[in-house]
Amino acid sequence: HVFSAAATHASAIRSFALRFDRPVRRELLQQFIATLVELRGADLLRVKGIVPVEKDGFVLVQGVRHVFDRFRPIDSGEPALVFITNGVEKSELEALWKAMKGLS
Repeated sequence: HVFSAAATHASAIRSFALRFDRPVRRELLQQFIATLVELRGADLLRVKGIVPVEKDGFVLVQGVRHVFDRFRPIDSGEPALVFITNGVEKSELEALWKAMKGLS
């Protein structure tokens, strides 16, 4: 085998962003992350971003697979969560977010 500096990824690796146009309830964001981890935690290779939260301003969200840091306050930034996943499609994640928002 010869080492190659070029990165290769399995065809199931996906990268996409979930954007937020308005602040969300902290409880909804926490439940969304918890549900996502429960359903697809092993496939969440990296999640990182800034989310506007009602009454709290912006929070930093960071996680790898089943392990997520607590939400940390941050001054500002582009409101989006970036996902690097193994086999999780953006449409699946958006559908889960929409369903959970509809229940709150």
